[in-house]
Amino acid sequence: MQQYLLFAENAGETIDQMKPGVQTFLSVFFVVIFCALAVFLFFRIRWERNRYIAEKLKTENVGKQGFDEMIARRFRTAKKNTHFTVMFVRMLESTDLLRSLGDKQYRAVMNELQERFFAVLPKGTKISVYENDLFAIYFEGDLDRKAVSDLAAFCLAEGGKPITLVTKIKVTVKLIIGASLFGYAKKTTVEQFYANVRHALMLAEAKGANRYVIHSPEVDYADDENVKFYQDIRKAIENGEFSLSYQPIMSMDRKLIAYESFLRWNHKEYGMMRANRFLPMLVQSGDIQRIGMDAFTQMCLTVNRYHAQKEDRVIFSMNFSTRQMLLSSFADDLYRILKRCHLSVSDICIEVSDFKTPEVLETLKKMRDRGFRVAVDGFNMEESSDMLNELQILSPEWIKLPISFIQQCETNFFAKGMVDMLERFAKETGIKLIATRIETEEEAATAQKMGIGYGQGQFFGEEVEEL
Repeated sequence: MQQYLLFAENAGETIDQMKPGVQTFLSVFFVVIFCALAVFLFFRIRWERNRYIAEKLKTENVGKQGFDEMIARRFRTAKKNTHFTVMFVRMLESTDLLRSLGDKQYRAVMNELQERFFAVLPKGTKISVYENDLFAIYFEGDLDRKAVSDLAAFCLAEGGKPITLVTKIKVTVKLIIGASLFGYAKKTTVEQFYANVRHALMLAEAKGANRYVIHSPEVDYADDENVKFYQDIRKAIENGEFSLSYQPIMSMDRKLIAYESFLRWNHKEYGMMRANRFLPMLVQSGDIQRIGMDAFTQMCLTVNRYHAQKEDRVIFSMNFSTRQMLLSSFADDLYRILKRCHLSVSDICIEVSDFKTPEVLETLKKMRDRGFRVAVDGFNMEESSDMLNELQILSPEWIKLPISFIQQCETNFFAKGMVDMLERFAKETGIKLIATRIETEEEAATAQKMGIGYGQGQFFGEEVEEL
């Protein structure tokens, strides 16, 4: 700066010796230069300040409080031309991910997701880690619902791509997005606006993983009903309203070989509900993971009580969904529960309906190697070209066939061929064939005639809550 002042002083002496016209020109010229320099420095300082704030928002330094203050400030200063959007992006199954990866690697996943969102969202977007599994995103612009929907879809697409950590572990996460658009004319409050975003997020969660919902006052009644039902499920989880019932599996001469456990919901309004009423929503929302582990623990405690009271060591089985089996830690989680309950893996049988998905088959093979019993509860009869090879690899404890399919053998050549093939396979390998949903003696006789030696259903015993 001293050099600039010295230069200006010398320039002033030179100007005094020049003609008046030249003096005026040079004076104006230097004034313009100094003004330009001042403007440049002003904008440079402001740019640095904005970059610093953006960097703070980009990391989780601002947090929930900082983000809330920013939104509250936008509401206070809102004018007719103020338009912005807030998105909540939640990562599903975050507890399982944190437990399997650890805190450091979990943060690395969150940071990578944050960078990906920045890459696809408008310039000037603000992103904060609002909660442990929730991003809060803010961006400006007079966008319509279609434009915001496209941005949400971009976020899901980028966020759903595998994330490779420094440990070479690949992680694929499941996300949901709820968003709401602010318009000055809507005359909403900060509290109402946040409630709209939360409501949209709740709708997305009820619909399942990798879904988004943009809030609208015209949200239909069916969605509201789904949200209410989902909220009831959340309350039921906290209140312990889910329980198990048990149904016997017997040989055709009525010798008990196993009990299958069934998840039931003792709903305060509708009474005892069977799993087909609520299980799809549990699977979609991801709550099936938590409920499944809780139910498995409950079954293990029942097995302990049963063994303490009776000498016969029958097998207890539980059916798990594909989504549960896809969890990499599934087998280890079950094993830890068994050890905590002082049970052997041979006391339990894990039933699955899907054993064709490679990841599921890998999990089942891992469980077999650790000594677990596994079983097949039905399968897609139309995709049976390699079925025997897959069953040979899996080596299940039993295969279940619904009586409705077995009855088709009298008129359906394909069904008869399938059952005959399975019957021969069972004889060669010692695998049990079980006819399910048998209610009458005639149905039991039909199954036995087809070479099926075991049955399950009301004819063999009703479901009971206590054994």
